Amino acid sequence: MPDLIFKGLEERPNIRLHLKAWRGIKADSPISHLQALLGHLKGNANLHALDIRIVFLAPQSPTPVMHPLKSVLTSCPNIRNLMLDIEVIPSYSAERENCGLGLVVGERLPPLESLRVRNYAWRNPAPFDPEAVPEAEYWANDFDWTRLRNLHLGSRPEAQLWPLAARLISLKCLQLELGFHLDEVIQFLRSLPPTAQLEDATLLFLPEASLLPTTIRTLAIK
Repeated sequence: MPDLIFKGLEERPNIRLHLKAWRGIKADSPISHLQALLGHLKGNANLHALDIRIVFLAPQSPTPVMHPLKSVLTSCPNIRNLMLDIEVIPSYSAERENCGLGLVVGERLPPLESLRVRNYAWRNPAPFDPEAVPEAEYWANDFDWTRLRNLHLGSRPEAQLWPLAARLISLKCLQLELGFHLDEVIQFLRSLPPTAQLEDATLLFLPEASLLPTTIRTLAIK
């Protein structure tokens, strides 16, 4: 998208920008266009929804893309809907660790209303940094989740993310898919605050009816 389009959007703050960026990146794939797009988006107040799906085919390093993506997510104040699907193939590649945003203390996403995560590499702190915490734990405990209404986890995240459940005071729709254990699903449901008012759930297991909030209207089992 050319500079003029973004400059025009800046003059129209009432316009909400919904953007999809889907890309498969091979070792010889040019990434300058994707980097330029992310550079234009940094600090953009129009950006309301971002659907980012990237597959890195090793040995391509994710770092030249993940750094500008991190800048976008931490500088655009009005992002409310976020879809993350970022992976390295093969999955055992040493570059997988670099697929995460690596957010640290002081870096935060804006208050989201919808979060969908399919593939994502949650970063763990370096062993020589005793004050650092796992990225999943930082997400769960330090971000503003009070507006989140829709949560979709397409693959099992790090265990440190589970305290997030107790902070989802506005949750209406929940999808927990691949890799979740029954006891984790039960604990997640039990941890939801009474204000969550969960209405729609998609799960891998059929839990006991007593575990389901009385507000549930639709239950899908995959």
